[in-house]
Amino acid sequence: MVQRLLLDGIHAESTGTAVGGQHDAPAVVGAHEAEAALTVAQLAEPRTEIALDPAVGQRMPVVGGHHRVLGPVLHGMTSLAPCRPVPRIPAPRLCGCLSLQFGASGRGFNCRALNSAAGNPMMEVMTRTPEPETMHQVRPPAVAGMFYPQDANELAHSIDRLLAEAATGTGTEPVPKAIIAPHAGYVYSGPVAARAYAPLAAARGRIRRVVLLGPAHRVPFRGLAVPGVAAFATPLGEIALDREAIATLAGLPQVGQLDEAHALEHSLEVQLPFLQRTLGDFRLVPIVVGDAGYEEVAEVLERLWDGPETLIVVSSDLSHYHDYDTARRMDQATSRAIEALAPDRIGFDQACGRIPVGGLLLAAARHGLNAETLDLRNSGDTAGPRDQVVGYGAYAFH
Repeated sequence: MVQRLLLDGIHAESTGTAVGGQHDAPAVVGAHEAEAALTVAQLAEPRTEIALDPAVGQRMPVVGGHHRVLGPVLHGMTSLAPCRPVPRIPAPRLCGCLSLQFGASGRGFNCRALNSAAGNPMMEVMTRTPEPETMHQVRPPAVAGMFYPQDANELAHSIDRLLAEAATGTGTEPVPKAIIAPHAGYVYSGPVAARAYAPLAAARGRIRRVVLLGPAHRVPFRGLAVPGVAAFATPLGEIALDREAIATLAGLPQVGQLDEAHALEHSLEVQLPFLQRTLGDFRLVPIVVGDAGYEEVAEVLERLWDGPETLIVVSSDLSHYHDYDTARRMDQATSRAIEALAPDRIGFDQACGRIPVGGLLLAAARHGLNAETLDLRNSGDTAGPRDQVVGYGAYAFH
């Protein structure tokens, strides 16, 4: 229980078997039985500093009650993207994920299917342009003290140590246009994430904007969600959002404002301290990716691409809860697909952030970028046992 809370940060209440212990193992049931039989995970209330706009403007569908998600607590893949349901999987420990999958027989149901399925609860959160009072608000850290140190000095020292250990020593690495980095607790994925961030030190003061995308783990919804607040905070300080850049996405039908998707999401938050220590001052465009297509993500990236002053970061872990050797084979195949800029070769069980990763691969191909694997390990290499591991990769795009 303690290990899972420290690394996952999930606030849950179960109607049956507890979901907090490492040995919890809910069985997968048929789709027609899902609503009645699956564990009900009650999401924690968003911090009061984050306003949720009332129902005005562009629609963004959300499955489930206002802070409730129905689904098996499995291995923590992305929102409602198709994902292999595997029976008898223990609760997440190494990736910080709360699974939101539905369905059985080797396939999940995506958000579109759920929206039309009889008997599945659905709520629509309507969004609007943030009002002045919302624009002055700050999203506070949600997983500080769980995924990474809460004390600012300890956090800075921890990241600096990881970056120093990840540095190649040659000083000749080019500054990437985009990177992919993992998002587990630092004790597990921090060394791999640092390998993605180390080359950015040379661009301190030159990179002025970071476009950060990660998969939704807490709230299922259709499309891509931007926040309405003015800044995100970590123990290292506040990061101002680039509201002008976010405004350029307003005309895209797949993009909407949904603060609820950001309130507890760790996939973006764990990247921020690394960015603060490597880049210093920059503006942030944070985007949580729900049920979307690769092309929809690529279209958003194209709007924000710009020049060398803009860095794109995609947050994703790789395979989840296979034995060490199986995970290595799967993650090596995923790395080859990323290097080939071939998103169709990444299966639904190969990367929790496969949708934002796939969108980045399409955009990178269109801009003539090359992908490079900087590091590829799993939790069995860093701080965990090898019977069930989570894969982590660091990638750079030049």
